[in-house]
Amino acid sequence: MKTESNIKPKPILDLGNGKYHINYNVVEVEREEIGVFFEYDTVLIEGLPTYERVVESLIREKYSISNELAIQRQRDTKGSEFAEYCEYADSCKELARECMESWEK
Repeated sequence: MKTESNIKPKPILDLGNGKYHINYNVVEVEREEIGVFFEYDTVLIEGLPTYERVVESLIREKYSISNELAIQRQRDTKGSEFAEYCEYADSCKELARECMESWEK
């Protein structure tokens, strides 16, 4: 989900009630009529954020479980689609590591 704020978001934001926002792809934008603000993507995590939950939530932002299974079943016939999925999953893992490291500091 795309989000905007006039305050730079934390990578992991506690919303209360066991829910958290994972904020990523943060870009500082300056517009003459508004000033400086931040555009970023957000995914919702239910339960305490763990590396595994963050990775799964990020992957689900683009691929449903059924899409993911279909891509894996057809990896021999749709190699480029499978490679794209693997690249995206790897980027989600890296992003999750960065989020968890910054949250634990």
